[in-house]
Amino acid sequence: MGERRFQLTIKIDSNGFEIQPYEYGLTLRDYFAAKALQGFIARGETSYGKRLSDDGTSSQPITISERCYELADAMLEERKI
Repeated sequence: MGERRFQLTIKIDSNGFEIQPYEYGLTLRDYFAAKALQGFIARGETSYGKRLSDDGTSSQPITISERCYELADAMLEERKI
């Protein structure tokens, strides 16, 4: 989802240094999720809660990583405005 950013490689050519994007960097979604994870870790949280099934009869634990990506998706959606 999105272009990869936040990582560069330096290519040296006959004219000097040329900075080019590195194809295996983070996406903006990954970056936002990492920032959310940093906040959860700083607060000492190890779980987030539970999510109800579609029919409302059972629940599944929500992992911190799932919640981080949900928050990242919300940030990306908010940027569209």
